[in-house]
Amino acid sequence: MKQNKMDMLHDCIRKGNAKKTKAIHIKMPLQEAHTNHTVSLESGFSRSMHSKLRDLIIQHVQMGVTSVPYLRRLLRSYVQKEINDSNIINPCETDRSYFPTTRDIYNSVHAALVTGRYSQFDQENLLQKIEEWKKQNPENIIKQWNPKWSPKYFMMDYSDQEYQAIHHTFPDTAKYLCYFHVEQSWMRWTR
Repeated sequence: MKQNKMDMLHDCIRKGNAKKTKAIHIKMPLQEAHTNHTVSLESGFSRSMHSKLRDLIIQHVQMGVTSVPYLRRLLRSYVQKEINDSNIINPCETDRSYFPTTRDIYNSVHAALVTGRYSQFDQENLLQKIEEWKKQNPENIIKQWNPKWSPKYFMMDYSDQEYQAIHHTFPDTAKYLCYFHVEQSWMRWTR
């Protein structure tokens, strides 16, 4: 009987006269499915950290605070003073969204450090500094650091820009190429 119905359905689809309906099916467990555990207590184990707590961690990491035990105490205090006062029902201590584990806090600190490493603010400062350096003459910068410095020789990779900069800044200095890098260049060239 099932096979006959499937064949009829395939024929209708091929001929283009199959009836189409959209339906959303939701399957919810019965109350008996939760007899071996308490729903309210364990439901917090898999929840992600509350956005206010994550923002608080990011804020403190930007100020240089990365101590997980300190942040754990700070978050606990924040939940008790700020979130508990605003809610009628206090969150349970097993709810990871309000009481994250040490690993959760550590991961959030790491994520904040990584995202802050290449922040837009730092990139803008670097670009401004590069523009300042371009306006200045590199020879003058080096000589300002130590006007009496007069090296006898320089060891460098083969870079025309590097050679020209050293030649113009210290014309009487001997310039040597690094043997390792010369050999490495020859090996690349011969391949």
